[in-house]
Amino acid sequence: MTVKQAKWQTKTARSLIAKRPFVGVGIYGDSGTGKTRWGASSPRPLVLLSEQNGLATIHDTNPDADVELINDSATLFDVLSAIKRGSETEVDGQPAWSWGAGRVCQTIVMDSLTDMQRLIIRHVALGPQAADPRAQVGELSFVHWGRIGNYVETMITDLRKLPVNLISICLAEHGVDDRSRRRTTPMLAGRVGKALAQYYAAFGYCYKAEKEGGVMYGIGWELSSQYVTKPAPGFPRSIVCTTTPGQTSLGSLALATLGRDGLTVPHNEHDNADHVQEGVTT
Repeated sequence: MTVKQAKWQTKTARSLIAKRPFVGVGIYGDSGTGKTRWGASSPRPLVLLSEQNGLATIHDTNPDADVELINDSATLFDVLSAIKRGSETEVDGQPAWSWGAGRVCQTIVMDSLTDMQRLIIRHVALGPQAADPRAQVGELSFVHWGRIGNYVETMITDLRKLPVNLISICLAEHGVDDRSRRRTTPMLAGRVGKALAQYYAAFGYCYKAEKEGGVMYGIGWELSSQYVTKPAPGFPRSIVCTTTPGQTSLGSLALATLGRDGLTVPHNEHDNADHVQEGVTT
């Protein structure tokens, strides 16, 4: 009897990460907590911007950042379709994604996923009238919410399949759970908001706090159960001074997590950096 040789070759995690050294990250927080600034400081970003007020912050942080203004659902779907039709390329010897007549990115920043879901809600509820600002969304059925959830989930899963970093930004909402405990969650309606963290390697809560001499901005990756958070391997419990370029960007965290050859950096080694602290009071 002849034994056929298996067609599948062994692939190690090290070899796969070396080809796709990217991470998917979700962040959420109140307005003014540094979310847009942190996203704009990511490696070669393409910012899908639904709130034009954020453009000044992006320009101040990274004037060369590639930006697409997303004003309605039609534009959102067109841009997503163009991105998905792109192809792999390199920038300075690093993997990147080429799309839209040669535009190149290494990070896609969705700013914000909260607003983009609102556009999708209008698209599902109003159809051709969605672009009319005077049209009002009425009561939605279970069928509507099912379609809205499918749209948002497909958008996230399609983007995270691409060989790029993905940063999804959400606003935060504050409330209490069924045991009267304070709870802070991403501001998304329907089933997606309750399970959003599962789509990302890391999920963090953005905050700012008064400090002597000014305001401190930070992201907590591992906080109390009051917050929805999740650290990737090698991520610290929290990072501070997120407005300092290069020190606490997605690029620095990805390097700490993945390493130059796919190896993770021990948790305590990264925590010893000056811009990282073990705990945070919000």
